Amino acid sequence: MSFVLSVALPLLVVFTMFVVGLSLTRVDFANPVRSPRVTIVALLGQWLLPPVVAVLLVKCLLLPAALAMGVILAAAAPPAVISNYYALLARANVALAVTLTAVASLGAVVCTPLSASVAYWLAMRQSPGFDLPMANVLQQTVIGLLLPVLTGMAVRHFASAWTASYEQILQRLALLAVGLLVAFIVTDQISFIRAQLALVLLTAALFTGLLLAVGWLLGRALSRSGAERRALLFGFPARNLAVATLLAVAAFGRVDIAAFAAVFFLMQVLVLVPLALLLGRRAG
Repeated sequence: MSFVLSVALPLLVVFTMFVVGLSLTRVDFANPVRSPRVTIVALLGQWLLPPVVAVLLVKCLLLPAALAMGVILAAAAPPAVISNYYALLARANVALAVTLTAVASLGAVVCTPLSASVAYWLAMRQSPGFDLPMANVLQQTVIGLLLPVLTGMAVRHFASAWTASYEQILQRLALLAVGLLVAFIVTDQISFIRAQLALVLLTAALFTGLLLAVGWLLGRALSRSGAERRALLFGFPARNLAVATLLAVAAFGRVDIAAFAAVFFLMQVLVLVPLALLLGRRAG
């Protein structure tokens, strides 16, 4: 078990983020919309608003410490690459969705520790015996997110032929890695999840619903384009499970904190895929 937590699981996360880097190019960091205001405000919203929602949930639902930290880490994580897939199904502006995900992933080295620390201070500063290891969070964000993403981008730039040949295979392996992460966490924490299943599901449902509402409202405020609005919509609820899990295990040394992220991810797939298909059908 110690080998899985200290070596295997972090390596799965690093591999997943490396594959994310393989899919990114310098073009993805160029603003694909006519007004940079949409991109800038959306990025600020993706970093500022999910932690606010997390704090409100922790306070209103009186969540226990481990579950509360799971919500905070999920909120502080950058948007997940799978949000681009949701945007594709919804016939959204995929270029905008990819740009937001790419910039947010690189910005996570600063924004994730900062968001987590502020949300922790607001929601849990009076929780006895529970501290946020800020130095470990920053270290793991650099090692587990920034460096693998930059390495993947470098490999794509300098070995474009190799990347073109193996990118799809590696993407499938990355999906398998995420599946293994979820399976391991759920299996390891099945007693914790069973004991608090109703509260975990309620928290995940409210977190998803509120972040969808935030994305919808911000989209309506920023753009008249339905495709752009749909691109903004999914970047808010779809948080990066791999990063949240890495921080929970490597920074805190506690798998129970990652249990919320696993249940959150599974529930979101069941909700966001049908929603994206419905929006895509209406847009077509």
